[in-house]
Amino acid sequence: MSVDRSDSAPSSPQDATGGASGTRFSPEDEALLEALAAGHSARDAGAVVGVSERSVVRRKSNPDFAARLEARKAEIASERIAVIQGLRDSKLRLAAQADQALADLLSHDDPAIRLAAAKQLTAATQSLGQLDIQVRLAELERQIAESAAEGWAAPSRWPE
Repeated sequence: MSVDRSDSAPSSPQDATGGASGTRFSPEDEALLEALAAGHSARDAGAVVGVSERSVVRRKSNPDFAARLEARKAEIASERIAVIQGLRDSKLRLAAQADQALADLLSHDDPAIRLAAAKQLTAATQSLGQLDIQVRLAELERQIAESAAEGWAAPSRWPE
């Protein structure tokens, strides 16, 4: 009688990758993927999972593992973009209300109140600009991660 091992843990590193398909990884590999995708170094990711840095480097050299890692980085970047965009949209809605209140104060009789309102409007505008930069940066990171998942390798050092 044969035993179906499709749901059991892989018995070797080759089994952990699911062979040529690259779709199945051991729980240890999944944890390692998450640690690396979260930005941990090979040494730190290995410490999280309980393997040596050398083992991490070896796993990263496996094409199936490397492709899954890059895909996970792209997923994380997309998730980050969604969160940042949600924050930006929420901030924009609140900013519209705050802008109206501050705009009303710009015509106040007291010059100190007008000045304070003008300062607040300026600060709020700068804050939204910074949030927009975060969205753009996250989008670039996502595009790089997706490109890497498709086989494009970013330069090891960007021009200065």
